[in-house]
Amino acid sequence: MLHASRQRTILIILALAILMCFVASVPPTHAANMRIIMVDGTSLEVPYCWEEAGQIRFEMAGGTAGIPKNNVRSIQEIVTAGEFAPEVMVKSTVSARATDKSKTLETIVEKQAPSKQNYRPLSGEEVSQLMAARPQVELKDTSKDVRIHTSTISQQADLTDMAQVQGNGNVLVMKQIMSTRDNVRSKRFSLNLYDAQGSLIEQRPCEIVELSVDKKTLRQLGISGSLFSVMAVVRPDSKIKRYEITSAQ
Repeated sequence: MLHASRQRTILIILALAILMCFVASVPPTHAANMRIIMVDGTSLEVPYCWEEAGQIRFEMAGGTAGIPKNNVRSIQEIVTAGEFAPEVMVKSTVSARATDKSKTLETIVEKQAPSKQNYRPLSGEEVSQLMAARPQVELKDTSKDVRIHTSTISQQADLTDMAQVQGNGNVLVMKQIMSTRDNVRSKRFSLNLYDAQGSLIEQRPCEIVELSVDKKTLRQLGISGSLFSVMAVVRPDSKIKRYEITSAQ
């Protein structure tokens, strides 16, 4: 019995090591973490976790810890996150989009998952004027099987743009190109918007489009798995200070 338990522990460690090596070999823009959300609304972020003996287990300083599964509401993968500053976000994508890889991905996306026709991308000057005109708001400060939860998604390109909606003002079109070895159709993505205190202001579903790309092109781009776009449209608001795109596991 003791021997079987040791074998099981060794297999878990090996599986985790292989998965972490794979994740490390694909350098995403944001190093994804897993968020364990409790039924009482509190949460905990860890690099990875696994299900064993009715618990969600994870590594911590000094060893491992576990939370009973019935105390856990859900587990999310934090795919990308950052400061919500539309002007900075748009400017930061300009140089990145100049690479051959990003140009190829942008061409694929515009053919298969174009933004709505009533969005007119704003020029750099228009974006600067829009941001300068924004008011500045100061805010005070049970299973025997093991299931491993770790990063499954890699960000490939950021095609975020400021755009003008016909007759309805300006919006930030957040469009990310991502890849995964999992089934894209099983994924559900959410855009989470936070204020300066870290409180969730709004959570909205993202639009997902699986992209059809031949294997040769994927190899040339250094991408493994399936390619897809994730899009959400946000109206700029000075109360929004941070954003996340998460995927439920």
